[in-house]
Amino acid sequence: AEKDATSALAINPRCAKAYIARGCARRSTDLAAALEDLDRALEMEPENARALVNRAVVHAERGDLDLGLADATRAIERDPSQAGHWATRGAMRANKGDLDAAVSDLKRALAINPRELGAWLNLGIVEGKRGDATAAIAAYERFLELVPDGPQADQARRNIERLKLR
Repeated sequence: AEKDATSALAINPRCAKAYIARGCARRSTDLAAALEDLDRALEMEPENARALVNRAVVHAERGDLDLGLADATRAIERDPSQAGHWATRGAMRANKGDLDAAVSDLKRALAINPRELGAWLNLGIVEGKRGDATAAIAAYERFLELVPDGPQADQARRNIERLKLR
């Protein structure tokens, strides 16, 4: 994906979508380069919600949750119909310790898309931290219904067992 985006940029260096694609591809290998590409895309298209939410994730991965939250909020303002935007902000709010707001965002994500995996998983984590074992278990169980063999399924099962011992 990174190579394709770079090729597209060689043809048209003003293509915001190509910068977004390359920024997303670079997130797993080079956060600074990913941030640079997403910044470039936002210079061209300041209201691009996809660029904003991806830059939010990069900021969070770099340890700056405040900038991440600001970008996630802007992405929601630009396109509130995307469950992933709400789930991203919910996860960031949880990481900052704002658990009630996190639950609100995660539930909003699930109202938009009941199959939003990250929202179910994070809702289980947050509800567990809030002390609501019943809600946490229900969220983990729904996650497991959707992806019984996914990479985080074993952790979800362990969390359910731990919660049942409370």
